[in-house]
Amino acid sequence: MTRLHICRSVRGFLFDLDGTLIDSCHIIISSLQKSLRAVAGMQVSREALADLSGQPLDETLRLLGVSDQQRVADHYRCNYPFGLRSTIFPGVPGVLHELTRRGYRMALVTTRPDDEAAAELAEHGIADYFPHRITAGHVRRRKPHPEPVARGTHMLSLEPAEVIMVGDSGVDIEAGRRAGTWTGLAGWGGAGGRAADGEYPDFVWHSPGEIIAALDEPLRDSPSGEGDRGE
Repeated sequence: MTRLHICRSVRGFLFDLDGTLIDSCHIIISSLQKSLRAVAGMQVSREALADLSGQPLDETLRLLGVSDQQRVADHYRCNYPFGLRSTIFPGVPGVLHELTRRGYRMALVTTRPDDEAAAELAEHGIADYFPHRITAGHVRRRKPHPEPVARGTHMLSLEPAEVIMVGDSGVDIEAGRRAGTWTGLAGWGGAGGRAADGEYPDFVWHSPGEIIAALDEPLRDSPSGEGDRGE
């Protein structure tokens, strides 16, 4: 059952990057289409690639049955974003600011390499909100495995039940659920807020501002800025 209000015990948020904070899924899909066509001679529809949204690149290529995965991956990584630029979703900066003001701890959890993630955050002026980042190079197993979410939770010095994993795909929801966190589906995202079959998020938000609206009450202020929640 989808919940309306965020539990008072929640003290932190883990955010996916693509399709959650920034509108980049169309760039990823377009770039991958070009690489598949140029290197493997494959014509893959946008719909087929959207259904694989959130998967690591190597897993996407495996699921597509690409024979020369390494060459396609190299072409993609060398040319991405193919001259295209991402945008930040309207409302995201305000939500990040408000969560920080209220004392919530936040971390980024993405399958992107660290340099790409850092560049995107810096370009859109939200890097300071994410001193804690779990990227592809920080884990052995990527989403939907729970390792990235578990590491993000540990990095925030919180228990899983105190954290919400926010993402736009079933990969994010599965990873959060398996790690024991709450899960929130970013319905404004590039994947259209589609959870995978059998994956039911605790929250479904259709705009970033709904996250703030779901908060029961602000965290208490503290000198450290980390705050605590009253019961």
